[in-house]
Amino acid sequence: IFELCGKLAVVSEANAAPKGYKACCFKVFELEDTPGRNIWAEVTTLGEHALFLGPQSSKLVHASTAGRHGRLEENRIYYHM
Repeated sequence: IFELCGKLAVVSEANAAPKGYKACCFKVFELEDTPGRNIWAEVTTLGEHALFLGPQSSKLVHASTAGRHGRLEENRIYYHM
């Protein structure tokens, strides 16, 4: 769970990897506050941000600020198991 552009967001594994491989695909959803109900809407881009995702925590950073030496790419999820 993390904040994306002022909204609550969550990451989910998109699909299971073939046997013997680790999962590498994720989907991001943000909480849409609509009158009378809340729904999770799929996010198609992280924009200028990069997401660090681990087993116990996650952190969204602005790629151009955090990657001063060009090591971070925008719209990427960096996954650590």
